Amino acid sequence: MEVSVEWSDFQVGYVISYSVPDMDKIDPAQGNSDAQGFYEYGVYDRVRADLSSLGIEFDLIAG
Repeated sequence: MEVSVEWSDFQVGYVISYSVPDMDKIDPAQGNSDAQGFYEYGVYDRVRADLSSLGIEFDLIAG
């Protein structure tokens, strides 16, 4: 999974986006989640902690 964080003047906050270049390797039939589920349950908390350690508070993140 690739995650990017960029400032948005329009949303007046940071915008997080993600993509999964190897999406074809994720098989929901084997109990794996889709990209959104993987981000929400496997990546979200880590991104939040990493941003907080950089002084970027979560109230400045637009989504």
